[in-house]
Amino acid sequence: MTDRPPQRIPNRQLAALIAEAGFSHAGLARRVDQLGLEHGLDLRYDKTSVTRWLRGQQPRGTTPALIAEVFTRRLGRRLSAQDLGLDACAPVYAGLEFAATPRRPSTSSAACGARTPAATPNSARSPSPRRAWSSPAGTG
Repeated sequence: MTDRPPQRIPNRQLAALIAEAGFSHAGLARRVDQLGLEHGLDLRYDKTSVTRWLRGQQPRGTTPALIAEVFTRRLGRRLSAQDLGLDACAPVYAGLEFAATPRRPSTSSAACGARTPAATPNSARSPSPRRAWSSPAGTG
């Protein structure tokens, strides 16, 4: 006998709010993508994504908050991700944390085992950002 993954519970709260707002699945996905652009995010949701959310799949990262904001704007009342039957996920950051100064690594990157400038051989090190950006070519 094989173990099956736990079945997802359909999201009836989200389904009711989609009906109340008069959104099509494609229309909701498009609005989430547009709101993401307002926040500097390149999202690619479509009607299939909305169907998955309705079947109980939880969107990741900041998407639950964006979905809630789409409904807040449409319905004229404040809604949270929990009001939509979604988990309020912590933001997911896919990037680097930059040091306070060009020559000092941030605490988090050092804790992750990142190489610091002192541990990098001089021949492999790029010019410091201060030199690269502060003076015209050939003067600094």
